[in-house]
Amino acid sequence: MLNCAKVSIVKDIIKYFFLFLFFSLLSKADEVTKYSLDNGYCYKQLNFHECTFNDGSKIIGQLDNSGKWNKNVKKIYQNGDIDYLYYRNGEIRYGIRYFDNGYYIGDLTSSNTFYDFGSVYFNNGEKWSFQNWHEEKKLGYKQFPNGSKLIGRFNKDFKILIEIPLNRDFQSQLDEMEILARKVEINFKREYEKFLSKKRIYLSNSSNQTSSSTKKLISSKNNKDNQSIFVSLGIIFILIVIVLLKNASSSKITQTETKENQNRRGAQKEIERYKDFSLADSRKLFSYGVKKYMSMPEACKQLRSEYFKWMTVSNNPDGLKKSLSKKNINNIIQLRKKLEC
Repeated sequence: MLNCAKVSIVKDIIKYFFLFLFFSLLSKADEVTKYSLDNGYCYKQLNFHECTFNDGSKIIGQLDNSGKWNKNVKKIYQNGDIDYLYYRNGEIRYGIRYFDNGYYIGDLTSSNTFYDFGSVYFNNGEKWSFQNWHEEKKLGYKQFPNGSKLIGRFNKDFKILIEIPLNRDFQSQLDEMEILARKVEINFKREYEKFLSKKRIYLSNSSNQTSSSTKKLISSKNNKDNQSIFVSLGIIFILIVIVLLKNASSSKITQTETKENQNRRGAQKEIERYKDFSLADSRKLFSYGVKKYMSMPEACKQLRSEYFKWMTVSNNPDGLKKSLSKKNINNIIQLRKKLEC
């Protein structure tokens, strides 16, 4: 095999080995694992966590690199209330909060209380919308099931203080916030479905394990086995590379030596001639069976034999053979003269 071909093979092996290693590690990292907390347990896939606590509450979503909740997160409380919250830098920004008698959608404080623009949708069909939920006196409207509205400033008990018109941008700003908040639930459910597909595989694989201690032992053993496999693959890979590089180097030396030997033989062949004959005459002699080691009489005898052979061919009615015979007879006559036969 050529040296360049072996080097190419080595490069391909290196490339595919690291691709295999990368996707193996990626596949391993993408698996769901379970870990314990002091007050519960969590399932984890990459940065996505589903944590269940001893009091029955849950929190599900992504963590950022610093371990804080990030983006779309779902909270389930002991009483069954559900929140879909959008986190940024570990703090709540906006979202949806579900209650027994309806839900709130809009801005939220970092402590998860109503803030700025938002609306409460009641199960009875009422809707309360305000632009300053965090203040004692709120500006907005109460919309009733029949479609009528009470617009103005309300007190802390949501009773009208004064009827005044709202800013013309009020509704557009409220709608924008509601759209943002509704996306939290939609995006969370899409992300959670992907997590659940991986979790189902994990639970299926773990169904035959009878105790948490057994799980830990098997997990530990699998980790050690995986480490051993990767180490073994690494050693085999290194050995293959060393052997191929060594063979490639020796192949290069052998090719160089072979080429040099061929060049020497070619040079020797170029200068091979009969006695003091020219190269052209020597080649003609050799073409008629004369050997370099033959004496002059032996060479003459060989040419005489060739002469009679071609004389026989000259009687052939085939014009091409007759012409070839004539040419060879003339060549032999000239060579015999040079040999002084």
